[in-house]
Amino acid sequence: MTEQDNRSFPQNTVFPNGYEELRDSLVVVARSWENIDWLHGCKRPFVVYNKGNNDTQFLANCLPNIGRDGHTYLQYIVENYHNLRDYTFFIQGDPFEKCPHIMRWLNQDNWHPETIQILCETVFIEEFHGYPSGPMQGMKKLLKDIGMYENEHMMHVFGMGTQYIVHKKFIQNKSLNWWKNVYQVYIGEGNEEHMRSMAYKFEKIFLKIFTHTECYSHPIKEEP
Repeated sequence: MTEQDNRSFPQNTVFPNGYEELRDSLVVVARSWENIDWLHGCKRPFVVYNKGNNDTQFLANCLPNIGRDGHTYLQYIVENYHNLRDYTFFIQGDPFEKCPHIMRWLNQDNWHPETIQILCETVFIEEFHGYPSGPMQGMKKLLKDIGMYENEHMMHVFGMGTQYIVHKKFIQNKSLNWWKNVYQVYIGEGNEEHMRSMAYKFEKIFLKIFTHTECYSHPIKEEP
């Protein structure tokens, strides 16, 4: 690994032996209270974002315990937009409940390249207009705020839990400013209740966010 490659990984990234044999990638782990000793068996570089107690043997980047895993993923994207690996694994601190065979994904390249893979055993298809009330109320406003609203009958595909393999083209097909706006919509004024609500809504639309392509009506000046 060259010095330049080393700088393109986030702080406190762990590099297992032999990772160079796998596709260029990084595992982003959103951890709160979970036991993450299972990462000893991970063959890809990984970085832990810890929102819980400092009781893990792995070096970690600490975040406030707000916003659940969606907040972690969006913060990672905003902070590393220009230094993404070819593939990013977005996974939870305990990924096995939603994806019991996740180690096969982490330690092999037997998946289609340059695509998005939902890391969940059960995948759902729903229609947005079915959310007039309850925790998904306000989904239309959310989609308008992030520039993705199309019509009353938008379909979305999701797995329980927010776990994906994402090629960087599905992140960089939107500008950094676009992602910063999404991040700001997610955190709002930093209110815990607001971010809890956003966490459940974003769980349903992360796949749609990744596959969305930003339409440029005029040149956008990126912030440094």
